[in-house]
Amino acid sequence: MSIVDDGGESDAAPFVTDMKSSLTASFANATGGMVINWEHRYYGASQPTVPGASILNPENLAEYYKYLTVEQALEDFVTFAKNFTYKGEDASPGNVPWIFVGGSYPGARAAWLRQRNPEIVFISFAGSAVVKVSEQLPQYQLAIFK
Repeated sequence: MSIVDDGGESDAAPFVTDMKSSLTASFANATGGMVINWEHRYYGASQPTVPGASILNPENLAEYYKYLTVEQALEDFVTFAKNFTYKGEDASPGNVPWIFVGGSYPGARAAWLRQRNPEIVFISFAGSAVVKVSEQLPQYQLAIFK
């Protein structure tokens, strides 16, 4: 079993050191699975190299960020999972069940991945997943001002 723990909009490295005491690690230990810490593109060390474009140059910022879409982020995971091997063994979906875990935006990605690619994601745990856009939410304003 492969359990993918999505750390969200941050570098995945700090999560690796804290994994021994995490709920995800406990679940992996109890099931004989492994944990994969997932890092979303453009966060942590996953900065793209875009010829002629730079985050420091406002004139070509759109060229730099055109690769930062939800669809591309979902496809990154699908491509990774389909090609994953561990110690020379094929551990891709179909051979090993994959579980995607996330909360907030990573929770939304967990839900979207399960819906978009059920052949890849066997189960998703989507905590606090915001999966519907709402431009107007008057209940939120009432909660703030009370």
